Amino acid sequence: MKTIGPLSVTIDMKEHVAKSHEVLEEVQRRLKQFSPKVDEDYVLRSLLLEITFDYLEAKKNKNQ
Repeated sequence: MKTIGPLSVTIDMKEHVAKSHEVLEEVQRRLKQFSPKVDEDYVLRSLLLEITFDYLEAKKNKNQ
């Protein structure tokens, strides 16, 4: 099992500055849930699943 230290995320904020800032804050908030000792692949898969399910739920609620 490989471990990672702090995870850095870079987002180009030239367009959609406000939305990009909100997205970055949300990703950072979610990353704080994970220990620095957790496997990087696990963190990325978990984030992808959480964000995907949240998106699908928001889309479903919008259409209702």
